[in-house]
Amino acid sequence: MEPSPGPHPETRNGPRGALIGATGLVGRQLLQALLADPRLGELATIARRPIENQEHPAWTQMMIEDFGQISSLKLPPDLDFAISCLGSTLKQAGSRENFRRIDFDYNLAFAKLARASGVKHYILLSAAGVSADSRIFYNKVKGELEDAVAALDFPALTIVRPGLLMGERTENRPMEKLFIRVTNWLTGVVGSSRLKAFATPVPELVTCLKANAFANVDHDVHIINPSEI
Repeated sequence: MEPSPGPHPETRNGPRGALIGATGLVGRQLLQALLADPRLGELATIARRPIENQEHPAWTQMMIEDFGQISSLKLPPDLDFAISCLGSTLKQAGSRENFRRIDFDYNLAFAKLARASGVKHYILLSAAGVSADSRIFYNKVKGELEDAVAALDFPALTIVRPGLLMGERTENRPMEKLFIRVTNWLTGVVGSSRLKAFATPVPELVTCLKANAFANVDHDVHIINPSEI
């Protein structure tokens, strides 16, 4: 199946951008926040299936069945920003091979597409504690992705590293839910500022991502750690 660009958005003033991963925990809330902001000029989302119950004059949905073909898409040229909220877990992916395909291969393919399309500011949603040298597979893959995206030499690159995401998920994660309950209790005891290094509420993360998308950046590479979100 050929990639589908969807309808063309209306011409509007304001920041123009692209978003991949708009159906996940963070991405779907970020999509809502971007579309609700009157400053938005144009937004293209890349997904496997249509995002229903959404209409906006500045929004184009680009559908592609196989994310392995991301490089065949054509983004609008010279966008102000592109954001990747694409990601999985080992449990969701089912194997290390599938996890790496989603979190590294697909992400890097989108970053390369954005770079070739002239994106000015690339924003990568990563995770706290990642490193290409890590012995933990998840952290290692995320760290390798950060390094690979940085090597593309975007005019501006922002890497956002949240702690454990605190929000309503569709899948069942018993241990994570237990951690969130404990974190919520500790927040009331010691205050939220002391726990920022470990857990990040999704609404706060979305606010951070949107603020960076609309910001006039003057940096090459900027890393935002949990305490700064």
